[in-house]
Amino acid sequence: ACGISAGATKGNITDHFAICGNRADVNAKESTQETLVSLMGMIMGVWLARWLSALEKSGNGACFDFVGGVHDGESGNLDATCINENGSIDSANVNVKIVSWSIFTALTIIHVWANYVGIQRLRLRTLNRERARVTLLGLIEYSGKLVLKTIDDDKRMFEGGVDEVNLKKCIQKLHSPTNVSESLWFSICGMLYTGNVHLGIRVQDLVRNTTNTKSSRGMEKCTLTKTEWNFLIDEFKNERYMIIIDISRTDINVLMKIGANYRDEMRAFMHAYTIHWIIDNSSTNRLSWNRIRKMLSRTHSIVQKFIPPEEKKKVENVDLYKSLADHGWDLRRLYLGFSQWRCSWE
Repeated sequence: ACGISAGATKGNITDHFAICGNRADVNAKESTQETLVSLMGMIMGVWLARWLSALEKSGNGACFDFVGGVHDGESGNLDATCINENGSIDSANVNVKIVSWSIFTALTIIHVWANYVGIQRLRLRTLNRERARVTLLGLIEYSGKLVLKTIDDDKRMFEGGVDEVNLKKCIQKLHSPTNVSESLWFSICGMLYTGNVHLGIRVQDLVRNTTNTKSSRGMEKCTLTKTEWNFLIDEFKNERYMIIIDISRTDINVLMKIGANYRDEMRAFMHAYTIHWIIDNSSTNRLSWNRIRKMLSRTHSIVQKFIPPEEKKKVENVDLYKSLADHGWDLRRLYLGFSQWRCSWE
């Protein structure tokens, strides 16, 4: 598993350096450098092994010099460290095991530190979950603040109410790959624990997560009412995703429809994390269905402005997906954390 992960990671890093599509050249240079470094490592390893061997033999009454030559006590006037008649080293009482483990520990720390620094210097052009959150943070905050200002208003926020000028300003402030530095710690934590935003969840898991009752046959029963389901189906009838919020645990569940592409994943990602930001920054900790309904519809209208549907993207002046590509992001493949599960609804 470690070898497979290392190979996959190496391939992605190679693509990162192949700016002009010259992957073959990058591989050739990398192989040459690796050969040179391996040769230097072997030479230093042989020298270190001889030095440690000489140090160990010195405990049996031999002398050794720093170059690694081992001599008996009668072999001339070389600058060597010798063992006296009492069995102790004249210059210092050296413990070979302590020296060996000290060298191993120091080299291991240097190796791990060098890898960490090298990874931190990378500026990958593909979007994973953490890089997407850092890149879209300004847009998510703008959308969340706009909804929080109007969520207590009983009137539905009309589509034209979103200021297109501010949208363009937000998009112009998008970070390019060279300006995005993701936290290695948060990336690792995000792979192990996704929080309360579940992207591409299965229907089976959705029912299990939103269930606190059972039917008369003993089967799990979803707590969403028919009215709530009808609202969700109507709200997302023209989308290839659906967002369902679990009121009890404030979980944000994203269902992906059959036929969803990367553009749909980006829309669902931004929609879900905008709602997540609103819930985290809301003044009230209790969610009602009326509040969730407003939150879903109003964030949906903003996301449609940022990333218009396929049939409208040619006539809209704002397109986040296109702007990300213009800023240098590679959108041919996204790694936002969506599973391969797809479903359908009518």
